Amino acid sequence: MADSNAQFPERINRPASPAPWEKKESDEGGPRRQIAHTVFDSFSPQLDLSFAAAIYGLVGLFLGSLVGELATAVFLPRRHLAG
Repeated sequence: MADSNAQFPERINRPASPAPWEKKESDEGGPRRQIAHTVFDSFSPQLDLSFAAAIYGLVGLFLGSLVGELATAVFLPRRHLAG
């Protein structure tokens, strides 16, 4: 059997343009690259993990699990077979 790619022209098998993350020789010092460097250099993640936030998350996790268990019990009841 012949190769399945043989029936398609070469232009269909390759992308029309390179992916945005691929390095381009012509855009070494271009404005997009400068903006990207500025954004990545000035980015600082912020995480506020106070005691109240931790309690809020744990209560939400507990209530979500409880609602999930109740919905499962109501909509998917187990049917025990006498054996």
